Amino acid sequence: MQRKISLIILTDFCCWIPFILVALLHTLNIVDANQWYGLLCIIVLPINSVINPLLYESSIGNYMGKLARRTTAFQRTITSRLSTRSTPPTDGIEMSGRGQRMTEDIDKETNT
Repeated sequence: MQRKISLIILTDFCCWIPFILVALLHTLNIVDANQWYGLLCIIVLPINSVINPLLYESSIGNYMGKLARRTTAFQRTITSRLSTRSTPPTDGIEMSGRGQRMTEDIDKETNT
């Protein structure tokens, strides 16, 4: 894992350092970098965007596998609990108290 994080940092550094150096030289009025910005933004930075998912893929893959197994177990638990219910579910939402009174007030207003 430490090697993978080091590789991610190294690739980010290698892709961003040319842009940072050109911007610094341009800010210090050493170079006119207007022509370099387009090249760096169109070629170098997208390389970083392509490399990162490949580097993250295996570490995220392990996490996603565990998440998928937990989600499946949770779905099975819910399904088994719902199938063992003694009363069938109602079609609507049952309200009581203030929520029921508000619904009745709205119904009265719409009927008048």
